[in-house]
Amino acid sequence: MNLVEDFLANADLSDLPPELSAFRPTGTLLLSSRRDTSRYATALLLDSSGTPRIVAKIVRRPHRQERLAAEFEMLQLLAGRGTIHPVAPLPLALVQHRDHWLLLETAIDGMLLDGKRFARPPRRLWQRVDQWLVDLSSPTATADAAWHDEQISEPLRWIEDALAATAEERSFFAATESLTHQLTSVALPVPIEHGDFFKSHIAVSRSRRLAAIDWELGRPKGLIGADAATFLIGVFSSGGLAGEATAVAYARHFLDAGGLARQWLQDHLARQGVERSWVDHILLATLARRVLNIWGPVVADTANAPAPQFEHARALFRNFWSLRLWRMTMEHMAH
Repeated sequence: MNLVEDFLANADLSDLPPELSAFRPTGTLLLSSRRDTSRYATALLLDSSGTPRIVAKIVRRPHRQERLAAEFEMLQLLAGRGTIHPVAPLPLALVQHRDHWLLLETAIDGMLLDGKRFARPPRRLWQRVDQWLVDLSSPTATADAAWHDEQISEPLRWIEDALAATAEERSFFAATESLTHQLTSVALPVPIEHGDFFKSHIAVSRSRRLAAIDWELGRPKGLIGADAATFLIGVFSSGGLAGEATAVAYARHFLDAGGLARQWLQDHLARQGVERSWVDHILLATLARRVLNIWGPVVADTANAPAPQFEHARALFRNFWSLRLWRMTMEHMAH
């Protein structure tokens, strides 16, 4: 019996929601991670018809549950907004069972956008995603300067030391910090941010409504435009998010003055009261935060590991595709 079914069969479920306490799966589908950076295994608990009803995320390293707890809080926040149609899974439980942390949530009824049917989403789909993101914003709140220290300055200083950064890297990080700090002079709206808003994390239901899964990198007070930029980078990347094709597509669609993705992102910012001229700063901050959010913990996990493992993590960081786009954006701004 797998870990999740063992929990449902033997743990005290009396204080848990009925969707969980009354559910007995007829089978479990275990999904292996597609990413070296993933900290979780995912299980789909099936009902008698073979339909996934409950999703369980299991921490692969028993002592590291911080982001799972953060995701649970994000799902609670989203559920508390009182929308008629869910924009995310409903949180059911965050528990520790047999030394492993489990996050249990409802399954989303829908088809992921990351498939052949949605390989090249048309403008109409972007308009729906754009509106979905705008609806998630908090238009009455504005960002304060503290977000930059927390999300960019402090992670940059840590990764600089952890990498034993070269002089060129230190200069690059310093320029990034300086340019993104300019955003603190702007009264930016504060959206709820997903943090990893690619097509593979967005589902469309039979009624054509959108919902997002995997909120582990989410923030209740995020960076305006970051989710839109992440989504559009995924949409306009040719042949997947890797290699030369991605860099060429990014330069064409985001850095060229007439790039379609650039125009869409500028329109998205303008709808929420942000000057279109800040688009490059938003792109730079989005890419820097993504690299730091994903690879900071990976490098940290290997800091006390044998030297070859640590060196492997540092090499992966330096070759991560988002880091290349980050550098391209910096070079574009320098000119």
